[in-house]
This record gives sequence, structure tokens and C-alpha cells, in this order.
Amino acid sequence: MVFFFIAEKFYHLSFPQPICATTPCQSITEYLEKNPATTLPHAAEVIYQLTGIRRSAVQVSKFLKKQGIKRVKVGMMPAKADVEKQANFLKDELEPRLAEAKAETREVFF
Repeated sequence: MVFFFIAEKFYHLSFPQPICATTPCQSITEYLEKNPATTLPHAAEVIYQLTGIRRSAVQVSKFLKKQGIKRVKVGMMPAKADVEKQANFLKDELEPRLAEAKAETREVFF
């Protein structure tokens, strides 16, 4: 709605605003919060199954941002370190080579 003032009168202009077909559907947001989609095409398929409306990945991405659902990239978890094996490597292999490098009989590159 736009209000403006001309010659001591208020005028009201009302233009039709496009409404996204999936905006009022809170069930999509609730479902995706409980069962997160792994990819945008997967989320698009979920939206299609829930509403019957097919959307592209770009449209789904914009919709999810408007709903406050953030995309999270999955990272790798490091493997559990074997402390004993690391200590043996340090004592048996690395420290002797560093000692040789200090004595200038070996070159060590990192």
C-alpha cells in the first residue's frame, strides 16, 4: 500500500502483490526442520510431495532462506589419533632425523 498526500488529501494506492504459492505453507518448514534435506533437489522433491508444486533448486534455496533455514555444509571428522603410535614416531624417527639435520648430515624439509 502506498499513501501520499496531495492538496490536503490523502490518496491510497493499492497494487496487487505477487504471493509465492509456498509462502503460507508452514508444514514445509516444520517438515524440513524435523527431517533436513541433504541437497536442494531433494528439498525441491520434498516440497513437491507436500504441496504438488514443482520448483527449481534456485527457487527452493530462496524460499528456504526466507523461512530462516540455513544450508550447512558437512565436514569431515578427523580419525581418532593413536597417541602411542605418534609418540613412537616422534621418538624413533623424527627426533633422530632432526638431530642429524642440526649436525648438518641430513636435510629436512617441511
